[in-house]
Amino acid sequence: EMSAGLDMVLPEIAGHIRELNSYTEVSPSGKGIRVLLKGTLPVSGKRKGPLEVYQSGRYVTLTGHVLDCSRRSVEPRQMEIDAFYRKVFGQMEESLAQRGEDHAETPPPAAWRTLLDKAFVSKHGEEIRKLWEGDFSSYPSQSEADLALCSHLAFWLAGDEAAIDSAFRVSGLYRIKWDERHGSCTYGEATVRKALEGFTSRAGTGRGQGEATAPTEEWSEPVLFGELNVREISSYVLPGFLGLYCQAVTAATQTPGGLAVMYGLSVVATTLQKKFEVSPFSDEYTEPLNIWTVTGLEPGTRKTAVKNAFTEPLIQWEQGKADEFKPVIRQTAHLRDINQKRIDQLKAKASKVNAEPEERDGFLREIMRIESETPEQITPPRLWTDDVTPERLQNLMAEHGEKMALLSDEGGVFEVMAGLYSNGRSNINIFLQSHAGASVRVDRQGRTVTLRKPALTFGLTVQPDIVSDLTSGSKAHFRGNGTLARFLFCLPNSTVGKRDVTRHTKIPEQVKMNYSDGINRLLNIPAVFDEKGNERPRILTLTSGAKESWLQFCQYIESRQGPKGDLYPIQDWTSKLTGAALRISGLFHVIEHGEALPTISQETLEKSLDLCESLISHARAAFDLMGTDQAISDAKAILQWVMNERKESFTQRECLKRHEGRLRRVDRLRKALAVLAERHIISEPSQTVTGGRPSTGYRVNPLVHCGGAL
Repeated sequence: EMSAGLDMVLPEIAGHIRELNSYTEVSPSGKGIRVLLKGTLPVSGKRKGPLEVYQSGRYVTLTGHVLDCSRRSVEPRQMEIDAFYRKVFGQMEESLAQRGEDHAETPPPAAWRTLLDKAFVSKHGEEIRKLWEGDFSSYPSQSEADLALCSHLAFWLAGDEAAIDSAFRVSGLYRIKWDERHGSCTYGEATVRKALEGFTSRAGTGRGQGEATAPTEEWSEPVLFGELNVREISSYVLPGFLGLYCQAVTAATQTPGGLAVMYGLSVVATTLQKKFEVSPFSDEYTEPLNIWTVTGLEPGTRKTAVKNAFTEPLIQWEQGKADEFKPVIRQTAHLRDINQKRIDQLKAKASKVNAEPEERDGFLREIMRIESETPEQITPPRLWTDDVTPERLQNLMAEHGEKMALLSDEGGVFEVMAGLYSNGRSNINIFLQSHAGASVRVDRQGRTVTLRKPALTFGLTVQPDIVSDLTSGSKAHFRGNGTLARFLFCLPNSTVGKRDVTRHTKIPEQVKMNYSDGINRLLNIPAVFDEKGNERPRILTLTSGAKESWLQFCQYIESRQGPKGDLYPIQDWTSKLTGAALRISGLFHVIEHGEALPTISQETLEKSLDLCESLISHARAAFDLMGTDQAISDAKAILQWVMNERKESFTQRECLKRHEGRLRRVDRLRKALAVLAERHIISEPSQTVTGGRPSTGYRVNPLVHCGGAL
């Protein structure tokens, strides 16, 4: 009986909790309930109203705050999961329904657990147990260990695909990657299918019980090109007025949610940069609240409409300040002109030949007095620009509190950063130093600019072609100098072709007003200055729970960045992701609490972690788009040929002849084939002697034909 403690839950939700009957705890915020179960869903995740279900791709921190009378263990509940899914979301997706039809005799968990107990004491029991517990130290990679365990499971579970999948999910080898898609199938589905190809039952081979026939060849999963298998960026993760406005803009423009989320975050960062910093350890290490975002979408996806919707309050604020400062600006300009004319007159008198030394000294003292009393030129406050040279950016920052934002629906700034106006000589330091707040001092041709702690925010929406070009030509150094590692990339799936052009939805006036008021509240948070007149940030710290969640996330990312980790190809980017998570948590916190509360809660911090983890798939897609040197371009062409003709193997001579219009030299062909081999798309070359000259051949990874995009 699970009645005690459920009085805090809506009756309908309490009913679901009773039916699922597994480990149940209160979330870090104290406002949510989590039920953990063993089983599978037909989708990786889904939301309806207050209910969400996930089986992968979520980073969570367990609280241990178990509901009274809840089970203390995570229970296998496949039937209950299926019933819950049908009740909440309707008819099961085809994949699950098909699974039920094709595997009506699938043994329930209790049955396959009994079979596994037998496997553990079989001839290969020690190896199976090590794999089951997640120990893949005997294998070159975890992918090969995954395949080995699935091969054993195929034998012991009589080749039942659904049972193999269910069993693997509760093994120690299970990881998020299992549900990552590569074309029309997931990594897990492809691995199970490969294991089944190599499976031979005892009746077919005469082998003793416990012996599974290993596949004749073990393949790692192929790393295909340009797979935009990205996670959806939902505006529901954003707090307060920003989240509601992002939802409204997304609905009104019928654009991907990620576009509004990234622009919204950049606008909020524009209002708060230099005013706050996050200090996770309450020491000298801090993260400022300026962020760099770039969203890639094709032309015709209403990027400009979204930009205008988010920047409107900034434009109105700047216009209001310009009107407010206009009288003072005019008065100051007149006074400066008058004083300058007085100074010019005094200089003329002092320069006369017959002027006595005492008179000259008097004129000089008067000039210096007038100069000291002359006010500095006043310019109306500026928050952002959409096109700027490095030199002008330095001056803008000097004029406007050492902070500026670059918000644009074009990618021209990348050309500027690469040296468009300086004969190809890149002048990128002002951009890079303004990400972390490093001091800037420029002395060039009589022009001196000193910035103590500059802050720059980017909010860009560009075409994917702009993203793919970020490592070529004059921008080739962007990866090496850390420029690209500073950007949070978002490459959402386009809604073009799916929009309802007959529907016109307006942003509700109240939602628009709340957004405008919210942005103005953030803009009107006053700056704080030290005794020397320098602006100093307010320091935001983390609660103990928030700090623990952040450190766990840091370790989670770190464990995947090594040479064998899945994040190794983008470790320059992920190494800055944990800092970005702090910045985003600071933005979330101030949206919710303003300047009143100096401590970021665990709930707020975890929302930022959810968003950052979702952005990893977008970064992978972005960096994959950038990898378009000649060898990769040639490799893509060869892969297209392999997939179109469903090649299982081919010779070097055959490949060269097929692409003779493109590949005229063998050394160029070999470079392209080496790229494919490195990505586990084809095998390493092998030599075959058939009586004449030896032939160099390559085998194609069968997983390629699961249906991947180039």
